[in-house]
Amino acid sequence: MKLYEIPSELRAIEAQIAEMEGELTAELEQQLDSLQAEFDRKVEWLALMIREAEAEAAAFKLEEQRLGERRKAADNRAKRLKFYVHEQMQRMQVGKVAGELATVSLVANSRPSVRWEDGVDIPDEFCRTKRELDTNAVLLHVGIHGEPPAGASVVTGSHLRIR
Repeated sequence: MKLYEIPSELRAIEAQIAEMEGELTAELEQQLDSLQAEFDRKVEWLALMIREAEAEAAAFKLEEQRLGERRKAADNRAKRLKFYVHEQMQRMQVGKVAGELATVSLVANSRPSVRWEDGVDIPDEFCRTKRELDTNAVLLHVGIHGEPPAGASVVTGSHLRIR
């Protein structure tokens, strides 16, 4: 029997008990115990599967971090080497070096950069702002006013805890 089938089986047994005016026979009691035991066994088995998946995900996360550090080091090394070659080609006033395996050229950027002087405030018209929900402010509003602001609702969900 599948885990999702157990509630319908329990409802069927409850209907039989109701038909018998609330009398719980030994057979129905055994069926209830059996369904409860099967449910408990299946939930425990699924909890172990969840633990295994979480452990595997944690191991992958560590490997991602390790590989991320190596990727970052390689990116930085390439960036430093590009900067070095760029600076040396500019210093030597060489626009292009054609080799056997690679050709390196200094080319103008397709779009100019904008740099602000240190200590100079950037005017608001040149800034972007990002709006995001402040959950703590909404919960504080509910605490003070007893209800959420118009258009908002406060919902307490649930989560699974495996020990």
